[in-house]
Amino acid sequence: MDCRWIIGRLRAVQDKTTARASGPAALGATDDRERVIVLGPQGAKQFVVVEGGTVIGRAFPADVVVDDVSVSKQHLRVWLASDGTVRFADLGSTNGTFLNGLSVPHGTFSRGDTLRVGSVQLQLQGPEATALVPGLLSFDAFVQRFADEQRRHFSSAQPFSILVVEGQSAVALREWAPLVLSAIGARDRAALLREDALVVLVANARRSEARSIASALSQGDGGLRVGSATYPEHGRDVSALVNVALASHAEQLASVQSRASSDGVVRGASTAALWAMIDRAAPSVVSVLILGESGTGKELVAQALHQRSHRSDKPLRAVNCGAIPANLVESTLFGAERGAFTGADRTLKGLFEQAHGGTLFLDEAGELPLPAQASLLRVLETGRITRIGGDREIPVDVRVVSATHRELEKRCDEGLFRWDLFYRLNGLSLVLPPLRDRRDEIEPLARLFLSHAVQSAASQARAIDPRALDALRNHSWPGNIRELRNCIQRAALVANGPVITVDDLTDRVRARDSARGTSAPPTALSPAAGTLPPPPGVPSELDEGEGLRKALERHEVKLITEALAKANGSTSGAAAILQIPIRTLTHKINALGIKKRGE
Repeated sequence: MDCRWIIGRLRAVQDKTTARASGPAALGATDDRERVIVLGPQGAKQFVVVEGGTVIGRAFPADVVVDDVSVSKQHLRVWLASDGTVRFADLGSTNGTFLNGLSVPHGTFSRGDTLRVGSVQLQLQGPEATALVPGLLSFDAFVQRFADEQRRHFSSAQPFSILVVEGQSAVALREWAPLVLSAIGARDRAALLREDALVVLVANARRSEARSIASALSQGDGGLRVGSATYPEHGRDVSALVNVALASHAEQLASVQSRASSDGVVRGASTAALWAMIDRAAPSVVSVLILGESGTGKELVAQALHQRSHRSDKPLRAVNCGAIPANLVESTLFGAERGAFTGADRTLKGLFEQAHGGTLFLDEAGELPLPAQASLLRVLETGRITRIGGDREIPVDVRVVSATHRELEKRCDEGLFRWDLFYRLNGLSLVLPPLRDRRDEIEPLARLFLSHAVQSAASQARAIDPRALDALRNHSWPGNIRELRNCIQRAALVANGPVITVDDLTDRVRARDSARGTSAPPTALSPAAGTLPPPPGVPSELDEGEGLRKALERHEVKLITEALAKANGSTSGAAAILQIPIRTLTHKINALGIKKRGE
């Protein structure tokens, strides 16, 4: 299908559609009762909310039977209360009931909420959502059409796809649903998923074709968000495909905002200036010192410097200086002649010789012992090495890139690192911010790591649930990118379906997500205060007219000032008390305008 035709068609019918939809007869009411859509691994179902209540469970006598081991025999009851609201109550299930990601035993179920029981999701459709736009199927009829396409696939092996089209919350369904109907083919069918979303079955559409249609709909004037999933590649039932499609539109958005290059580097807005400097520095021969916390991607920066330089066709050698035994550092870097020491039964070329013409990356250079520092300084100044046990100088042409998570200036003051070597290595310094300061990179990095995990392990996970993405974005990531990678690899292994959910994340990430939930119903709040208690270390009261950011800054100033006082004004001492790097503390002191003693 020609995407340009779709965009043109959308724009051509928009004015006519909006005028037609604004009339009172645009939606003909067919049923004024609330409905619940049940999306489970074994398929999709729908039921009407009634006063007597409906029980969802794994076996009879449940009213709605969901064949899934994560659901208890009688798991949840949903009913229409006398005040017109829809209520729910957990029936003592084994795995609990979750409202919008929070464990809630009972409460109110509103439109836009998601109830999760085990691996099954429940969504509520209001009366106006069940009043069909002409051309839309009911959800039950859509499920039947899906089954028909499944049977056709078995005989023809022709794939088909699912689109989930989400409109803006402020724009009524009747204003944009006809735009979608006018753009799909004659054999395609659409139904209501919820009051602000449609699910579309696109017949005979492969993955690439479905993505093209989704992209065309997204680029139209309706302000739509569209995700896609393909049968059987992404799943074999309505529930699995809908979940993948719901998550995929965020993936497409992330690919526009941040891109992962062929070397696995994600560039976000927060590191744009850093990568611009890397691009400028790469062609030069100046030594580069990369600074940053452990796990922030310093080795990836070193690789990028090499690959973007004129030395890219020559060797890149890397070594962790902290992992080499002190008595082997010099032989590792500079090589050794045969018989130079016990076990040297042949001549060994050191890393400088191996990297001749290319780049040598010295990771954790701050851990080098002092004798090796002196030898390294001489090589950097003369461009010549002498193997251990030899007397012949060998010329080498090597660009040195080093990295450390330590404060080298502090180690120089303590006599643990040579000032002259520091100046040699620090021709240009690049500071990699921690992942908590690069929030825009968390989502594309997570999706990149998921793609790697899928290729290297037997995992069926292909997408990340929006709620799980929120949890990832709000975690502090003390282990930085390395911790994020391990978290996604684990989640891909333990996920029960094609979508990674909050329950698949590590306990630390889940705990942070649960603690920050401020939109939970009253049943999830503290019964005494009516609000969630503040996390440890966060001020419990706000001054009048003061926002949360200002309150946190005020509390931060108080903690840093107290730590400086205890350390008699020593920045390094205060950093040790606060258990943060000196560079981070120095940045906070400058940013918050904190005056040290004597200033």
